Amino acid sequence: MAPLVEVPGKGLFVLSADEIFAIDAARLKHFVGTLSPADRAKIRPAIDKVIGEY
Repeated sequence: MAPLVEVPGKGLFVLSADEIFAIDAARLKHFVGTLSPADRAKIRPAIDKVIGEY
């Protein structure tokens, strides 16, 4: 069952899978943007390894 999300002043809503992934992607981009260039360089090989295993 999809999780209910409370929107202040509006009530509870069910998010679709697309909406959940869009929120997660936006959060990920925000955190990656706050990293130093050296830390960003460490992320790319990790992503390549995970994607390469699938």
